[in-house]
Parts: sequence; structure tokens; C-alpha cells
Amino acid sequence: MYLNMVFKTPHFQENTRKTFNALSSKTNIDVIFYGSSRSFRTFNPLIVDAYANTVSFNLGGEAQRVPITDLILEESLKKTNPKLAVLEIHNYSLRFPEDPKRKGVQLRSLDFVSFHSINKLNKVLKYYAPKELLGVYFPLIRNHEKWKNRKYFRLDKSIKTKDYFNRGYLGSMDKFNDEDEKFIEFNSESIIPKRGKKTITEIDKNNILNFISIAKQNNIDVLIVSAPDMRSKYHNYTFFDELNDICIEQGLNYINFNDHYKELNIGYDDFQDPGHLNIHGSMKASVFLSNYINKHYNLPDRSTEELWRENQKLLEDFNDISNYVKERVFEKKISAPLLENVTINNVKVIGTKNKYRITLNVSNPDAVETYLSNYNLGAHLFPKKRDKHLLKKWSKKKGWGFDLVNVNLEKQQDSIYFELDSSIKNIDKIELFLYHKEGYKGIIGEKLRVDAIDFIARK
Repeated sequence: MYLNMVFKTPHFQENTRKTFNALSSKTNIDVIFYGSSRSFRTFNPLIVDAYANTVSFNLGGEAQRVPITDLILEESLKKTNPKLAVLEIHNYSLRFPEDPKRKGVQLRSLDFVSFHSINKLNKVLKYYAPKELLGVYFPLIRNHEKWKNRKYFRLDKSIKTKDYFNRGYLGSMDKFNDEDEKFIEFNSESIIPKRGKKTITEIDKNNILNFISIAKQNNIDVLIVSAPDMRSKYHNYTFFDELNDICIEQGLNYINFNDHYKELNIGYDDFQDPGHLNIHGSMKASVFLSNYINKHYNLPDRSTEELWRENQKLLEDFNDISNYVKERVFEKKISAPLLENVTINNVKVIGTKNKYRITLNVSNPDAVETYLSNYNLGAHLFPKKRDKHLLKKWSKKKGWGFDLVNVNLEKQQDSIYFELDSSIKNIDKIELFLYHKEGYKGIIGEKLRVDAIDFIARK
């Protein structure tokens, strides 16, 4: 075993293995991402933890194929008990490769799996020739031509990565430069996705079901996702339809991120290459996914734990490294009267670290100055349950379940704009109401409530 450790090839997946073992020895990991590079380039655990108040890790492997991903799931369950397994699948990851070089790449993921795993042995016998077996199991044999060049006392094969690395996530600062502009309109709603023949065979489906079955046997929810790929609409979109059908059949949720470019606000600058997001695009995808998790899964709130708070300090460092302005945007068209002659028709909320900028547009802009100048606007920001500890000290002291601001409307014109200081990240609802500017003697007109607040991230 010692020589196997010596002859392993240094690679960032050794960083992943090492940090996974370290984190799982300290605490339970509630959300784990599985899949190929589309997984570890898309989903940043730091972002997901911050927005979903959870503890997550990315176990995606380079060019990792679905037929062996169930082995990664089984191995991870020896160390932790996730509540949610997020499996990224795309049409290139469905089948085990036949090309010798690509088969070799799978060994980086197979090395994660115990030497004693019977299921690993069965897979290896299925996909590798007898003459390849020793190389699969023994890096000493696999890398025999490098015997003379090994440092026999260096057992740690993790590396210093050029890209940002944290808990299995690898984020690139590169921006895609397509000189031929082949995919210039990839995010346009006018592009009709190309559909063709079915691509998922029964064998492919069974490989997916193997993963799902193991998860269900261990009471783990499964979320299937397909990461953004600017080539998707130009190739065979039928794949996503088929994958969605499998999820419906299994009673699982499915997100095809290629259907959500508008909500994600994804553009050319968010990709490092046609099939992988860069550090900025992954921020958007991770926030989007976090909002989805909050809405569809009931995960434990980990935000009161010291380890979670320590990770938030790492998030601040990440924002400095990525040069990313952490700004979240929510906008919703409504039709809600504040007064008989004043109807709010659009609400826009822009959130930064500790501040929200809120704009209310009215159906008749003249009404703001004409009818509202004698009133103040009260705005109450209610957190979701898991964010109640983020209320301001004054709000807690008063026993309020919200942060607030009072807005003088005398100087407002055309629309209503105000700012509200708050550290709340996950908003349950916003309540808005009018009262007389001389002092609060009760609500005037109608109380307006805005809920279902899902933010998207932008630069």
C-alpha cells in the first residue's frame, strides 16, 4: 500500500479526496455533488452553504462517467450521511469510454474507491481487459515507467492548483473567447433547440437507476441536474427530454440549467469554454441551485454551527479572489394598491452584503408626488426561519421578527426608492404599508405583501 501511495499521480482530485476526508471527520456533509467536471466547475460549496445554510462538498471527478459514479456515492457513504445527492448528467457522461486514454482518466475516480469494494471489482472486470487489471488497482504497476523519478517520501499527492480550489470545486478565472462566434446566440430565447433521435439506452438508464437506488436505500434525496453548456441547443436536445422523463418516472426533481439562461443571467463572459462555467458563471448557478434547494428540500439549518461560520469567512476571501461583486437581484411584476389612486405594478430588490436597495414602480408615476407626499412608507423585511439569527440587534431587542425602515415619501418622484440595512440573506416576505408622516396611528390604505422572493446573482 505504501508503494501505491508513492506512485499515485499528483492531481487536484487528490486535493478533493484529502479535503473530503478532513471535512467528513469533523462533521456530517448534508449535500454532496457528484458527476464529471461539469459538476466541479459549476457548483461551489462555499456559495451553496451560504445561501442554503448547509454544509456541502463537490465530489465531481475529471471526465467521470455515470457507470462508475455509483461507486463514488457508495464510498462517500462510508464517511458521511448526506441528506441530498446532486447528480450532474450530460450526454457526454452517459457511457464508459472505450478510448484507452479516457479509460485511464477514470482511474483517478476509481482510486477514490476502496481496494476491497466488490462493486468496484465487478465494474473493473466489466470495463477493463484482464491485462489492464493490475494497472487499475496498483499505481505502482500503472506508473512503472516513472519508478526512477519518484520521491519515495512524498505520500501527499495533492497539488497547488492554478484555479481556485475549495472542497472539490475548481473555479477558473478564464473567459471564453470564441473567434468563430459559433454559439453567439446560445442564450437567446429565439433559438429553437435542435432535437433528434433518442440517445439514452436501457443500459444508460440502468446506470442512472443504480445511483438512484443506492441513494434511496440510504434515505437520501436525489436531484438530477444538467449544467450549462452553450452548445446544448445546437446539438440533440432530446437527451434532456429523456432525462426529465426518467426523473418523472422516479419521482425526482430535475433541473436543466440550459432552460434557465434568462433567470441565471448567463452570458459569454460566464464560460471558460463552451462546456464549463468559469468562476463568475458558477456563482450564478450556485445561487440559483441554492434557491431551488431552499424551496424543494427541508435540510437541517447548519448556520448556527462554528464550522459553518468559519466557512463564511472563506467566502469573503473567495469574493476578493474572484473580484466578484456579490449582488443579488429580484424583480416581480404585480398589481397591488397602496391607496385607491396608487397601484404598485413592479417591485425590484437588489441585495448586497448588508444592504437592500428597493424600487417600487407605480402605474401612474404622477401619483407618487400627488397622493403620497403626506405619508411615510413602512417596510418590514421578514427572514426565513433559518435566518432569524441574522436580524439586527435592535430588531431582536424589540422582539420583532423583521428588520425595518421608514421612508419619507415627500421627496419621492415617479417611483419609490429606498434602502434597508439588513444582513438577512433568505427573505421570507416583505411587507409595505403607508402611515401618516406626523406619526404612526395605524395603516392607511392597503398593506402590500411580496413573497416568493428568489434572487439571481449578477456582477
